[in-house]
Amino acid sequence: MTSYELQSKFLSMVRSGSGYLARINESEDFQQEWGESNESLVELADQYWATHNVYVSMAKFPERRASRHSRYAESLFCFWADIDRHENSKYSTDEQIEEAIEGFLKKTGLPQPNLKHYTGYGLHIYWTLSEGLRTPEWQPLADQLQTLLQTLGVGADPITADAARILRLPGTQNFRNPKNPVETRLVIASEEHINVDMFRNALSAAAE
Repeated sequence: MTSYELQSKFLSMVRSGSGYLARINESEDFQQEWGESNESLVELADQYWATHNVYVSMAKFPERRASRHSRYAESLFCFWADIDRHENSKYSTDEQIEEAIEGFLKKTGLPQPNLKHYTGYGLHIYWTLSEGLRTPEWQPLADQLQTLLQTLGVGADPITADAARILRLPGTQNFRNPKNPVETRLVIASEEHINVDMFRNALSAAAE
C-alpha cells in the first residue's frame, strides 16, 4: 500500500469532512492548512510527508478560522490515546506500551482499538465509531477515557484529550531526530467500527 493509499484509508476510518493538516521540520516553523475533505488533506500531505512531521486534525472543522480551537470543532468519529516512548516516558519499548494497553483493556472491559499507529517514539491507539459525535457530546466521553488512562497508570498524554487536537499522520516520517528520521507504521486491527452506545456504556461501567 502506498503512503497515499494508507493515509486515505486511515483518514476514512478516523474522521470525516473538512479540517486541518499541519507540518513542521527543523528549518520551518509550525504551519497549518485547511482542507475541504479527507481527499484534500491527503493531497496536502503528499507534498510534505517525506520532509516534515505531518499532523492532521481529528475533528471536522466546517470552515477555516484564524485559530484551530475546540469551540470551532464540529464533530468527531473516534477516540484515541497517545502514549509516548522517549527519555521522559515510563516506557522504553513499544512492547511495554502494548502490554500496558492490554492490561488497561482487561481491567476496563473497553473494546480492542481498531488502529495502532507506531509513531517511532510511542503508540497512538484509536477506537473508531459507528457514527460521528458532536463535540459537546464527545468531549465528556474523551475526558472520562483520559481519567481512566491516568487512574490506571497507563501514562497517556493528557493534553491530547481535546477536540482540536492534531495527531501524527501515518505513512509519514518522524523527524524528532532530524538526522535519523523514523518511519511510522500503522496496524489495522479491525475495520468494523465500534457502536457509540456500546463504547459509552463500557466507559461508564469501567468508571464505577
